[in-house]
Amino acid sequence: MHKSSSFALLLSIALGGPAAAASIQDLAWLAGDWRDGDEHNLTQEVWTEPVAGSMTGMFRLVRAGKVGVLEYVVIAKQSDGIYYQFKHFRPDYSTWEGDGPHLRFELVESAPGRAVFKNTREVEGEPAYISYLRGDDGRIAVLVGAAPSGGDDYEGFKFVLTNHDRKP
Repeated sequence: MHKSSSFALLLSIALGGPAAAASIQDLAWLAGDWRDGDEHNLTQEVWTEPVAGSMTGMFRLVRAGKVGVLEYVVIAKQSDGIYYQFKHFRPDYSTWEGDGPHLRFELVESAPGRAVFKNTREVEGEPAYISYLRGDDGRIAVLVGAAPSGGDDYEGFKFVLTNHDRKP
């Protein structure tokens, strides 16, 4: 993906507090249909409201009118923390991970408009962090890479909330 100066504003958000005291309700700001692009070239994440200690999400990447990848995600409160777990799916519903384990990231920072998840294992080729950052304009950036706030080795996605019945 490309790095953009528009991420600079989002990256300037103050660091969040420890995640130990976080609840799944603290992530309610993610709920909604977040998009960038149109039906031919679309990057999209859809998140449900927190219920019963969990949120479910979907990521879809469409290029030239064809689905490239799908991810199905669960953020859930467990006895030892809040975890972001997912697998990548191809359009035929086979997974990139095969029979291997799903990816699992622990919530390590949480503040209004900021959630940082750290990979619970160190595996080459897997990102160390997934960070969600909401800017003053209501847009969110999702940073996937070696550091929680971007850096030299990351992929970045920007989204606008498209639900018309919710405020960003």
